[in-house]
Amino acid sequence: MRHSARGVTIPELLVTMLILLIILSVIFSFTRSSLSLYQTDAARNGALGTVRSTFDVLSADVQQAGERLNSDFPAISVSADSSGNAVLVLRRGLADGPLPLCAPIPDAGALYVNANNPFRQTLAGGVSNLPASCTDNLQNLASWDAALAAGGSVGLVIDMAGLTSDSLKVQSSATDPVSRSQTLQLAAGAGLPTTRYDPRKTGPADTGRDIRLYLLENRTYRVSGGQLTLAENFGAPQPAAPQVVAFTVTPYLKPPGALSADNPAVAASLPFPPSPNPAGLTWKDLAFLDIRLTVTDKSGQNTVTRTLNERMTPRNAGSADQ
Repeated sequence: MRHSARGVTIPELLVTMLILLIILSVIFSFTRSSLSLYQTDAARNGALGTVRSTFDVLSADVQQAGERLNSDFPAISVSADSSGNAVLVLRRGLADGPLPLCAPIPDAGALYVNANNPFRQTLAGGVSNLPASCTDNLQNLASWDAALAAGGSVGLVIDMAGLTSDSLKVQSSATDPVSRSQTLQLAAGAGLPTTRYDPRKTGPADTGRDIRLYLLENRTYRVSGGQLTLAENFGAPQPAAPQVVAFTVTPYLKPPGALSADNPAVAASLPFPPSPNPAGLTWKDLAFLDIRLTVTDKSGQNTVTRTLNERMTPRNAGSADQ
């Protein structure tokens, strides 16, 4: 008995191949779609993680801003750069209060912090030509010496009349046992500012200029080269968050009376504090800072942009001046 063997015809083979091709296309499309979803999710999580970690650091800095500083000192300042991104400066004091500048600089060649210096004179009526804060007494420099020894600080001379200021690389303090003069010593190679600061009175009825010396931690956040950067004291800006699209900071002022839903905080315009400042606004008038950060993250071919807002409260804004 003979059995016939029938082979696969060409049409049948083509149909089979077509079916296999369709199946493979579906599998490839599903795999590609799954990979795209995975990459999008990875990019989203990366962007979210970047924003959250940046907010953690920013929040800690905002909370500490203003330590050992009174309302008349600009502990928190917000401005905008040419691109509209915020420039946020946060400062906290590292010594127990400021010291008075008691001799003109750069004329004096040194930072004298009491009246025992060559620039003291007696005006008509026996009045000193120096402000009342400059006395013959020795200043207690213990907290200054401790903070300087610990490092991580920046000196600042500031004229409180117009808030003109210059940074100083202060290294130590010195007290002359004979003349009882006290000075702050600059680091090797550091010079006095070229801006002139003169605390002396113009006559017996004048009170002199309120020029102070502070020892601070200074932290500046700004966008540069597509990154949010942080500059500490005299250090170069370091990356704080990559791939930043936008960084905005809106100061909100405390309303008269208690803050509530019916009595909300009021947004302030930039720069803050304003200049001129007829209302006399200070950082202690702040209710909170509304900070918005927009970043991008890429995974494979997918790029995700995330924007998050967070309200950060400077806890020292509620403290009384010392």
